[in-house]
Amino acid sequence: MSITMETNLPYLSCDPDRHGNERIYVRRNGKRIRIREPEGTPAFARAYTEAVDKLGATIKRATIIGPAHPTGSLGWLGANLAYALLYRGHVGEANARVTEYWEVARGVATQTWSMAAVESGVGIELGDLDRAARALDHAESAGDLGERIGLVLRNHRAAVCRASGEWARAEALERSILGRSVAGGRNGDMVACAARGLAESLAGQGRHEDALEPARLAARTGRGEDRAEWAAGLRVLGGSLTALGRRAEATRAFQEALSLHDRAEFELERRRLDADLSRLGFGDLARVTLDSASQMAGGRADRLRSEELSLRSGRIAGERAALERALTESGGNVSRAARSLGLSRQAFYKAMRRTGLSADARA
Repeated sequence: MSITMETNLPYLSCDPDRHGNERIYVRRNGKRIRIREPEGTPAFARAYTEAVDKLGATIKRATIIGPAHPTGSLGWLGANLAYALLYRGHVGEANARVTEYWEVARGVATQTWSMAAVESGVGIELGDLDRAARALDHAESAGDLGERIGLVLRNHRAAVCRASGEWARAEALERSILGRSVAGGRNGDMVACAARGLAESLAGQGRHEDALEPARLAARTGRGEDRAEWAAGLRVLGGSLTALGRRAEATRAFQEALSLHDRAEFELERRRLDADLSRLGFGDLARVTLDSASQMAGGRADRLRSEELSLRSGRIAGERAALERALTESGGNVSRAARSLGLSRQAFYKAMRRTGLSADARA
């Protein structure tokens, strides 16, 4: 049965394939891009936003259309628009969308949890931790929503705990998520975010040595599941390495994180990275090409910042740091290192030559 996409997300449609399976697409200007990420997740929101941009549209034109969404419709996917705005750093706009979408979702358990997850994030960014906690309380009061949704809400609860300084409680929550998640398997898409949250919770308690492994896990699993968590894991890893006095290793982690931001728009995470770089004395890394950008006329300066920041030295250094870390984690085995990055052995060697990484780095 075809699902009618009466939703606040513009350009979204749902069509059956030749086997009768429903597939979600973004359509614009006679073209379409399929959204393969799980519905109701931050990854879905980012995939939707990227598809809209590629097809020459803009999410800022979104409006409420049609009647309220009936129970069982995909109207709750509208929460993903607020998620996308939040990840891009448009907190005020995301807040406005949450208010609108609550009226669509209220009273429908499968919709309430997704709205609560978004609102908790908005509440944290606005400094309203009571609001963030109340949103999660409301979702959890709906009863048993299943393991997967329960883990998502638990992850957001841990974020509220960290924002309020309850580091030990946040640690316990994230460990409980990881205990029910397996990379590449059951609840695999929860591993990166829970590992990054665990690393932050440990770092908040001053346990930086303990934070290294979960931060590396977040970066490693984020490569395949969630690029934003890849970047966030590297940020936390760099911070803990700095606290341990290992600034050379921290520099490589931060450079790799910066190189990821060159190719994506995670403005909220980028702000956190910039703040950490400035606080920890790595501000020069984030200014690799900003000086040259400031000399450009008009709007080209902002465009240069997002498209060319670290394009030369920063991106090369970030790529080299990724290669070095993969080699270290694989014990110098090039084949395993290449697989961990999704590369062939030949492509890995080519990347080593391009970044000036010698064969001695395998040792």
